[in-house]
Amino acid sequence: MNKTRPSSHPLPKPLKRSLRAESNWSDVQITGPVREIELHGRRGLNALSKKTVITLPDPKHTLNRTCGALTFWVLPLEDYGYFFEPPHLTKHEPDYGIHPLLTDHPELRQVQDANFFLVGRNFWFRPIIFKFSRTDLDDECWNCHGQRAAHGPDDFHFRPECWYQIGLSWNHESATYCLYANGIRLTDGVEHVPQFVDPASQSLHTGCPLFAMGELAFYEEDLTDRQFKEIYAAEATQIDEDLLRELKNTYEPDSLEKFVWDIDDSYRKELDLSLTEQAHLDHFYIQGDTKAPKVTEAGLLVETPVPTDPPYHFFNEPEQAATSQVFLHTWQTFEGEIAFELDFMSLKAEGLGFVMIHSSGMQREDYMKDYPLRTTGAMDMAFGENVRNYHWEFTRDMDGIRKDRTTSLFFKNPRLCARAYQVLPEWLPLNTWHKLRLIQDGRRFRGGINNYTVFDFTEDPRDRSGGTYTFGHFSLRAMFKSKFLWRNLRIYVRPPAFKSKRISEFE
Repeated sequence: MNKTRPSSHPLPKPLKRSLRAESNWSDVQITGPVREIELHGRRGLNALSKKTVITLPDPKHTLNRTCGALTFWVLPLEDYGYFFEPPHLTKHEPDYGIHPLLTDHPELRQVQDANFFLVGRNFWFRPIIFKFSRTDLDDECWNCHGQRAAHGPDDFHFRPECWYQIGLSWNHESATYCLYANGIRLTDGVEHVPQFVDPASQSLHTGCPLFAMGELAFYEEDLTDRQFKEIYAAEATQIDEDLLRELKNTYEPDSLEKFVWDIDDSYRKELDLSLTEQAHLDHFYIQGDTKAPKVTEAGLLVETPVPTDPPYHFFNEPEQAATSQVFLHTWQTFEGEIAFELDFMSLKAEGLGFVMIHSSGMQREDYMKDYPLRTTGAMDMAFGENVRNYHWEFTRDMDGIRKDRTTSLFFKNPRLCARAYQVLPEWLPLNTWHKLRLIQDGRRFRGGINNYTVFDFTEDPRDRSGGTYTFGHFSLRAMFKSKFLWRNLRIYVRPPAFKSKRISEFE
């Protein structure tokens, strides 16, 4: 661990610093038990009770300005990230998963009543979330679409006992919201629609037994990437170079390992569609917006409309949103270790496309034959229903998703288990063909976009997310306001060791 030499550039001066250890915490009001924690020359306050509230009565914050920034030192006392917990816990403690870092409401976990909050929420993904507007219903606080969107990185994990300087920059006029950790940009939630902004209260509040809270500073301008890096380098009392390298490799890599398509003869080709012939569409069941897919000479054109009533609720999307999205499921199922390749082209600056593999019922059954065919194109089909699958979001440009670089996200469903997240070194250009590839080798999964390796992970059947899936349908999906071309879909399978033959069929 080494201290990085500060830049020669003049650092921006904050309007106000609060939660200052050197003032012996005289600028805060404490209600409830608290202790002081010191690590690597930096001190912070750690709430010892969920009922503890640390109030900053006059922080002179800049949250109500059109643009501004803040930096906030936090110390996680344990590993912290997203994970799936049994839903029955909410019966005993509905807000157990909300970990308040900063809010303008004195009831720290009443996020639905806060006009501004920055919280940890280790459920599914986006484990750090911030919001500049109020919503009346608690479950709408986390929406990542619409004019009251909540923002946050798709993937983030705190290491234990490491000081993090959280940086937040906003520009309400351009609807740009950036979050940083130790000077590394985690996300830039540039919105495609103007955002509602509700005025934050003058007093701010914090307190969470999982974290110690250190100095908080507010700035009168939205800071740049360089400025956040320089502020962190100047203020850090000790820098963990390994942690910094990990953050950079995930969120702003200069390059990625080259992807190698090295399937051997143990994989046999089971589907090969150019997607340029009308008959190729007969291989799919179209669920949702049945008018979206059209076969062209260039490939399968899929265009979904922009809803006139934006889908504000992410987990239970309105009917209009459900019918403005589309799944294309192969009628054919594939059993064994799968590999596939697909060419894709984005034709507009908005949209989200993903593939689903090994899509089956909860007991490995063929859900398209065991149950009535589904008709809604809503996202719930992928993660929130009785359908096992892996889904890979490979082209992503939606509200609250990074716009300066392409990001790749891989999930295991319905366990709400994020297996991989990677920012690419660039934004993949529009109107250009790109190559998508995946290889499953036993429990190992490798995925590549063009020559970039965007994930390489191995399943662990003992991590409570279930075993490795090896059976199901292959699906393509386009979210609302998308426009894609897809072509040259090839699916390969390494069959299981056992032999089988059918002795009866579905009636």
